[in-house]
This record gives sequence, structure tokens and C-alpha cells, in this order.
Amino acid sequence: MAIKKFKESAEEDQIVKKTTKREVKMLNVLKDKSVVKMIEAFKRKGRLYLVFEFMDRNLLEVLEEKPDGLDRESVKFYIYQLLKAVDYFHS
Repeated sequence: MAIKKFKESAEEDQIVKKTTKREVKMLNVLKDKSVVKMIEAFKRKGRLYLVFEFMDRNLLEVLEEKPDGLDRESVKFYIYQLLKAVDYFHS
């Protein structure tokens, strides 16, 4: 599992709070193999915690490993995955 934690401060922008709540609600609904699964969301001591399935690396890390760019097949693979996720979101 991977845990993201967000510190909530008194001066936190209301728009940021509203956006975060909406994203958490959406992540609870989205269940597809093309989307990283959110297992749980909870608040404790003024912090929001999001618990996700563990992924050994993300796309940014993949791109950082290849500063000269990815090969054609890898690009096709990642674009396909992204498009499948976008299609799922919009269906």
C-alpha cells in the first residue's frame, strides 16, 4: 500500500478543500484496472490520508529513468493505458 498525507491548515483555501473532497469522492467510485485503486480515505489529527494500492513506480519515474525518451513501443503502451483510463472516466 501507498499512503499520501495532506496537512490541513486553518488558512487552507476553501477551493482546494472543495476540490480535494470531490476527488476523494470520485476515487471511491472509480473501480477499473486502468486506475490506481484508492483503498481508504480518512482524517486523523487535522490530516487527510489517502491509502492506495502500491505501484512499484509511476510514469514520472519511468520518464526520469529515460532522459532521452522512451522507445516507440513503450510510448504506445503508456498512451493506450492513459486513453483507456480517460475512456473509463467519461463512460
